[in-house]
Amino acid sequence: MSGWLLMGLPGALYASGASEAWIAIALVLGAWANWRFVAGRLRVYTERANNALTLPDYFTHRFEDRSGLLRILSALVILVFFAIYSASGIVAGARLFENLFGVSYPTALVAGAAATILDTALRGLLAVRCTDTVQASLVIFALLIAPMVVLSLLWPRMTRNGALAGMLVGAAVVLVWKQYTPFGLYEMVPGVLLATLAIVVVSRLGAAPSAAVRQTFAQVQQEYAAAHR
Repeated sequence: MSGWLLMGLPGALYASGASEAWIAIALVLGAWANWRFVAGRLRVYTERANNALTLPDYFTHRFEDRSGLLRILSALVILVFFAIYSASGIVAGARLFENLFGVSYPTALVAGAAATILDTALRGLLAVRCTDTVQASLVIFALLIAPMVVLSLLWPRMTRNGALAGMLVGAAVVLVWKQYTPFGLYEMVPGVLLATLAIVVVSRLGAAPSAAVRQTFAQVQQEYAAAHR
């Protein structure tokens, strides 16, 4: 699936013992919760949201953001964190070749990156369609857009400004937590919690969503409920 799951998780278990098993348990529970509470509602809502194909498109139509700021910011968050995610996969491959075949780390790193770029350039979407199905579910849920997606599907009072605040706070916490805090807590935990808090507080402090947004939300809930009776 990814270097994190196939190398990082076993490495954490080897280095720290069974206490790191919570990672695997949380991954399974997160995948189940994503499928149970997010996937169906998101599928229905994207059809209502002008047949949105991406999360930035969905957020733009969900909150009637005519300025385009929500689309730009969410795309930047995805780009930055997906770049880090992709880099970690290349690093994992380089470490694997370094230890298995005795290839120097810089050589393995360059070779792995070149192979990935070449394969994608030659085969396009065919090169990544199999892995992206699994990886996308992990990335979307792990990234700090997760609180936005969940609350936008379950809480009608969420607003555009609340979504912006959640993205900014969550991304900032994840980026600085390990560098500037003495706690050993995994940075995704405070990131998700504080992003959720920011969404709720800012949404509550601002004006309520428009009548059209609330009506669309209610229609989506009714359609989803009717399909899952």
